[in-house]
Amino acid sequence: MHLSLGTAQFGSVYGITNTYGIPSEYDVYRMLDMFFEAGHSFLDTAQEYGDAHKKISKWYQKNSLILKSQANITTKLYIKNKSDINLFKYNIERICEELGLGNLYGILIHNPASVVDADDCYRLNEQFKILKGSGVVKKTGVSVYTPQELLNLYDKIPEIDFIQCPANILDHRFLQPEIQNFCVQRNIEIHARSLFLQGLLLSAKTPEKLLINNDIINAIDVYKRFLKKNHLTTIEACCLFAYQNKDKIARWVVGFNLPGELEEFMLQINKITGQSKVSFDEFANKNSYVDPRTWSYVSIC
Repeated sequence: MHLSLGTAQFGSVYGITNTYGIPSEYDVYRMLDMFFEAGHSFLDTAQEYGDAHKKISKWYQKNSLILKSQANITTKLYIKNKSDINLFKYNIERICEELGLGNLYGILIHNPASVVDADDCYRLNEQFKILKGSGVVKKTGVSVYTPQELLNLYDKIPEIDFIQCPANILDHRFLQPEIQNFCVQRNIEIHARSLFLQGLLLSAKTPEKLLINNDIINAIDVYKRFLKKNHLTTIEACCLFAYQNKDKIARWVVGFNLPGELEEFMLQINKITGQSKVSFDEFANKNSYVDPRTWSYVSIC
């Protein structure tokens, strides 16, 4: 499976089930060590992730130049106004400096729905071309929450090479044939986040602040019955789901609070074989997904 290590936890208190806070610098470096030692090189970050860039850069400095040359970073930027589009290349170059890297694998717009003006879309599309032409980034794209958002954006910003979107046991929208075909025909690479739904799908107990939402309660009840019926632990179920959809998702973005969580995930992924098969079809209703944006006290990813 192709993975990218999410770094929201490196510099911010991220996740609905996060009771640890921001991991120590030692734990951050240990997670990076484990991830790269397992043969992976992709990291996903954003300007809003506190001092994550600083920690990543410091870790690269401690490691070999060979490892640094193999780095593949995807990052996300907010566009707050028109001047942000004009300064786009400058801001990306500044991020490269923060990370101590010459270029990035990809850049995503964190809030593409805010770019609705036709002229802004045109100028952003041109900025995407400039960035790729200069070699500062390999791919340009958008972070989206719904398939319709991507469909609406692509006509206005055709330089979308990849997207980041939610996908997990309770959310199959981007796995549906129509959106898969749309992306395949346009060579759009799909990076999926929210495999653990901010830790909710790994938690033995639903956080009290979510117990006021009947839709979430019902979804988690169905999920727990599914686990029991199939004799699966939460981590086994999430890993199986990712594995069985690896042909539909170019890269799974996964984040952890502690090295032990990453270690458990890697061990579980390595246990999966081609014979491991579980049907997740009962969760395939496109309208029954759980949307973290409705959790007003949770930061978006």
